[in-house]
Amino acid sequence: MLSKEDQSSLLDLTWHWESAYAFSVVEGVWQAVPAIEPSAVLTADTAEELREKVRQDYASRQALLKPIRGERMST
Repeated sequence: MLSKEDQSSLLDLTWHWESAYAFSVVEGVWQAVPAIEPSAVLTADTAEELREKVRQDYASRQALLKPIRGERMST
């Protein structure tokens, strides 16, 4: 069972990232599964560590989605 602090952290992560990630805590391991790539599971020992991994993962995925400046997308 999660402590009240961990429950609050899990709710906070879900609130901010629920459209992009599914969150859980399994046997003390914090997990985030990207909606765009369900086979990629981010894991961490704490909510804070997972939050940082999610931020980095999200930023790297966004960078991949943006076209390179000056290039035109083919039609």
